[in-house]
Amino acid sequence: MDCRHKKDYLWFKEHYSDRIKRIRITADESIRVQRGWKFTAGVDDGPSECDLDDVDDWDLVVTNNGTENDNVRQALDTVSKWLQHPL
Repeated sequence: MDCRHKKDYLWFKEHYSDRIKRIRITADESIRVQRGWKFTAGVDDGPSECDLDDVDDWDLVVTNNGTENDNVRQALDTVSKWLQHPL
């Protein structure tokens, strides 16, 4: 499930916290621009894109900048373990 609004996030957390994992995937803005992203006012600063920016209780945060400092491999290992040993 892809949640983009705090209301949805909180609903799932309240009703299914024992059965879900919350994962956030991030990339630096400069990397996103290199990949072709261009800021669009009214879209990229709207709630569907920013409402969860202040949430800090993710089960896993994945950094996807395309560098050796990313934790993508570790994140995949973590998700694989979750799948092998469901909640």
